[in-house]
Amino acid sequence: QVILDLIQYENIVVRRALNFDKPFLEKLGVTSVPSCYLIQPNGSHGLINNLKPLRSFFSSYLKSLPGVRKKLLLPLQLPAPENKEESTEIHVWKEFDKSRLYMADLESGLHFLLRVELATHKILEGAELKTFKDFVTISAKV
Repeated sequence: QVILDLIQYENIVVRRALNFDKPFLEKLGVTSVPSCYLIQPNGSHGLINNLKPLRSFFSSYLKSLPGVRKKLLLPLQLPAPENKEESTEIHVWKEFDKSRLYMADLESGLHFLLRVELATHKILEGAELKTFKDFVTISAKV
């Protein structure tokens, strides 16, 4: 759920390490789960000490880190360079898919949606019921 909370922010990547990822957990020195580690770009890392290991506390803390900000809806358009000399260099861009998530994270989000969000409605009728049926149909196809 923390991953889903922060997917719309830039300059931060949140990933989940599961119990079976032993080499990674040993490298970080993880002794208990759940825990949250902050890994810097230079490779240094440390445990985020939170008295309450709750989603809201982790999300709030990570959003408050320096440089973390909400993504812009439209990319900024930079002015064209004034020097119109043609460059013979070819820049190869790597394809990078930021939308990859673990299945466990999707299951967690779905669980939250059904147990918390849907639970706020005592009765589903009309358009709400149709929307929910459509959601279930689409989810079943995925």
